Amino acid sequence: MEKSRKKTRKTCTAFRAESVPGSAGQWLNIKKIPVDQAPWADRYPYKCEAFAQVVFTQEGVAVKLTALQSNPVAECREDNGDVWADDCLEFFVMPDSRTGVYLNFECNSNGAILVGRGTERHGRERVFPEGGRQALSVSVEKDENCWSVTYFVPGSVLGEVYRPRCNFYKCEERVPERAHFQSAFFVAAENPDFHRPECFGRLRVAGLKKKL
Repeated sequence: MEKSRKKTRKTCTAFRAESVPGSAGQWLNIKKIPVDQAPWADRYPYKCEAFAQVVFTQEGVAVKLTALQSNPVAECREDNGDVWADDCLEFFVMPDSRTGVYLNFECNSNGAILVGRGTERHGRERVFPEGGRQALSVSVEKDENCWSVTYFVPGSVLGEVYRPRCNFYKCEERVPERAHFQSAFFVAAENPDFHRPECFGRLRVAGLKKKL
């Protein structure tokens, strides 16, 4: 397991801005967080280059996740479905590290999204019982070589932010020959398991050096 770890990453950087990036050019100014850890690469050798970008505003947080991948598996079309089995990009965040409560945002290239809240894998609250696609303004971009999902989490959903911790994931398990489970922060678990808040890293929020 240790051989698959590229490096021990403990912190990633999000940025604070006056507004949400409104164009692809503006997102280019936002630092990329690699989703490049492969804790279970010995069993799942398929690799997919992926990265995350995060921007905090006074109203909430904008998230963009990108996978350099063609023809992503996308069978789930409804919110709150089994999006994690498709090619899926995920953001798990504990906004207030004093509480132990974290949110999981899991989305496929159809824009289908699953959002939960709780302190562990079991008994999670469905944040949007009727579906979160519209509430989060989910949008998907897709071409021959990559796909990305962008959404905005309002402050009313995020709650108080204090020393936030997080992890980002890229996964797929419907097609066995290309199944994979990757993360931004290494997950110390015997089997694939993203609900490991003890393995979250620090999310440092810094000001942009230049305007979007």
